[in-house]
Amino acid sequence: MESERDEKDPSVPNIEKHYDACERVTKSFTYLNYLENKKLYSAISGSEYASFSFDRKDYREILDYHAIQEFNFLKGKAFIPFNQFSEVYRLVSETPKANYL
Repeated sequence: MESERDEKDPSVPNIEKHYDACERVTKSFTYLNYLENKKLYSAISGSEYASFSFDRKDYREILDYHAIQEFNFLKGKAFIPFNQFSEVYRLVSETPKANYL
């Protein structure tokens, strides 16, 4: 921090300059998303879409649903709606797995 004072006029208040990083910017979603995408793309041609790492579990669930749905479509079978699939998917993913058969 640095203080400056106008020596000619004592009625002018002190002005303090802060050179610290502004958390409103550095912790914003946009800036964090930019940093995540910068790891994958160059800063010039980077993506403005949300980085997969923020919602990896949700993207994984949606991709699994679409893969199974596509398989059933090719086989001519009906498939359950996403909200029903999501309930079962989360129940199965939270169930502890055995380390042996």
